[in-house]
Amino acid sequence: MVPGRQAYTSASTLNKFIMQHFFPPNPRLVALQPPVFLQLEEQDNVDASEISEALQKYSNNSAPGPDQVPYGVWKGIYNVNRYVISKLINHLLSWSIHPLFPKDSLDILLPKPDKGYYNAFASYRVIALMQTF
Repeated sequence: MVPGRQAYTSASTLNKFIMQHFFPPNPRLVALQPPVFLQLEEQDNVDASEISEALQKYSNNSAPGPDQVPYGVWKGIYNVNRYVISKLINHLLSWSIHPLFPKDSLDILLPKPDKGYYNAFASYRVIALMQTF
């Protein structure tokens, strides 16, 4: 062991140390709680099984949208800790935060085959690549 370095007995203790080091708790924010009227009922929470079901529908080879995060990354996060994504979503929902980034898309125009005249919009097919989150 290197002098001055701490030994970690498990991945969870290392995880806690990293989170505390890079994201120290802010006492002003810890006291904040979502407004009572926004707190989710138990049946409104997104659970890990719903995340798993959603992730299984998508291929790792699907083209990512503007975030450039493929579904394989989200599946990897889920495999490491199956509760991270659902906790993030539930936290956003409990604060009634609806970020704008899921509404962004990367649109690609593909010419339709056998169209002799490509000056009309009807001669193209639009594929919208949505954010993977």
